[in-house]
Amino acid sequence: MTDPDAVYASQVPLDRAIMDLCRSWARARSKDPRTKVGAAVYAPRDGSIHLGYNGFPAGFADLQQRWDNRDASDPMAKYAFVRHAEGNAILKALKALGALDGCTLYVTHFPCHACMKDFISDSGIRRVVYEDAYPPDPVTPMIARELGIVLEQLPASA
Repeated sequence: MTDPDAVYASQVPLDRAIMDLCRSWARARSKDPRTKVGAAVYAPRDGSIHLGYNGFPAGFADLQQRWDNRDASDPMAKYAFVRHAEGNAILKALKALGALDGCTLYVTHFPCHACMKDFISDSGIRRVVYEDAYPPDPVTPMIARELGIVLEQLPASA
């Protein structure tokens, strides 16, 4: 017989569950043939999760030739058009919640300094959890440190 007063913990810690959701969302939604990045803003005040993935802006044609062009020196390469997963998740969360103070950003890959500077720094988010350390960006930790944003690497799931 089970104890009716027993308190059961979730089987999967929250950080791991949300990161797994980010990975699943990126696999399902990102059309990037090589790097699939997912992100989520978690709002503890209401338990809501706002998802984003790397992709072209809404309404922008997802042409295969754009995705395949990885020449960073070409102004028509995918890099000129792709919106990062962090920005997508933060914009969705801001529309839904207004302010993101106290929220956590989860992202499958280490955030680049542009995302840290352009989206994360002004959002009110002060904790960023990532899993994959690629690509390393030495400017990101400096920005995080100066702005009081905690960067935490979540160990990869087994």
